[in-house]
Amino acid sequence: MKFNVRVPGKVMLAGEYGVLFGEPALSVATEPFMHISLEATPAKNGFEKIVLCSDLWPQKECYTRASLNEITRSETVSPFRDSVQKSFHDFKGFDFVFTVDGSLNPQFGLGSSSALRLGVVTLAFIFSHSELNNTKDFLTLTQILRDNKTHLAFLAWKQQQLAGIQASGYDFLTQAHGGILFCQFHSFYDSKDGTPSELGNSSKWLKHCEQISSDTLKNRYQKLAHIFVHPQGGAPTVKTMRHVLSKMTAEEKLEFGAKMGKLARVTRDYLNNKNDQAFPTLSKKCRLHRKLFQNFGAAPQCFLEIDKLPERDETWTYKTTGAGGEDALLFWGDEVPIKKYVAPLLCAKGWQRLSLPCPTQGIEFVEDNL
Repeated sequence: MKFNVRVPGKVMLAGEYGVLFGEPALSVATEPFMHISLEATPAKNGFEKIVLCSDLWPQKECYTRASLNEITRSETVSPFRDSVQKSFHDFKGFDFVFTVDGSLNPQFGLGSSSALRLGVVTLAFIFSHSELNNTKDFLTLTQILRDNKTHLAFLAWKQQQLAGIQASGYDFLTQAHGGILFCQFHSFYDSKDGTPSELGNSSKWLKHCEQISSDTLKNRYQKLAHIFVHPQGGAPTVKTMRHVLSKMTAEEKLEFGAKMGKLARVTRDYLNNKNDQAFPTLSKKCRLHRKLFQNFGAAPQCFLEIDKLPERDETWTYKTTGAGGEDALLFWGDEVPIKKYVAPLLCAKGWQRLSLPCPTQGIEFVEDNL
């Protein structure tokens, strides 16, 4: 049996870090996709093997179930190996070969790790249904996938938590559903002392998820959003926001989160073209966002040069899109000033401008399944 899924990348448009404090976030699924395939065959002589193949590493990796279990006890284990071990631990009597097409460059900060984990969780979920119900019907399994996207995002998030990574899971949710999402999660921090809270099940995870990919909104997004990434991992930062948050008081964390959540709401209004003040308000909030990152010593080094460009915060504005600002830069505004002022500066420094098609389906099977 062979199963193939493809998972889009993701971009956090607004709300990063604030989403950890129960504030809303606005995110979008985007190309390129990561393709992950699973080939399952009956194991011979009771010897089960697991093979991982990808153009992301120099050679294929072969494991027994026991050796993979041992490796995943390491603190530096990759999300891919960790997810394969956790997701396929209970499937006995099979050899598994996983193949990953690394079109979603890990250095761009567009969700390659979350795509791997979500893809593996989905393959395990569908493989289980195929075995239990003795079905290999493509349409049936496709519908099962589409009916369980939020659940699959939750399963991937829970795996991430078990691996010791504290994050909201917005990336899994975005890559599962596709399109543009406005989502809100229960706070990860106790409101009294700022310590991490316990989140044990899906009812305490997701508060609200709204896919707002109307044709008008998607057209405005593709016209007004401009994302630049760097093949060497983006602009370096002095510190990451994760380290900064650990030094904040509970009150400071909540205040910071509220500001990030406000930017998410303002960005949604801007894309919906709510009123004539949509861009000035967005520009003001993006400027505040940049100032917060600069004050915390977590801004990309190219901020200072970008800030000297003409018409900044008048006809165009910008912010970071990744944790700590080291991943990518997001610009809002019409094409003309971006092409005239921004692109020449960033391209001269090795940055690349992304194409921004907006997948509407999220994770899905490809046509040559089974």
